[in-house]
Amino acid sequence: MEKKCYYVDFVPFTFPDRNYAELDDYLETHYKETYAKKIIFIAFSLMYYYDCHVYLDEEMSESFSNFKKKDLRNIGLDILDAIHS
Repeated sequence: MEKKCYYVDFVPFTFPDRNYAELDDYLETHYKETYAKKIIFIAFSLMYYYDCHVYLDEEMSESFSNFKKKDLRNIGLDILDAIHS
């Protein structure tokens, strides 16, 4: 590729603290919805600020097979929001 590419991954899958499950449960109960709204705000802002392409990862493409390997940049914010939610 001629241009630099950046991948934005909002949630890491590994944590160094073995007691992460306690934090995960707490955040899931008290902050998940607020966090999701902020992430959507950031992602959508980045999409409109930079030239970009949007794809689902392999795990999500199983649930949304009609969008697998398709650039979702221009499918509409309501649909992207629904997928994210």
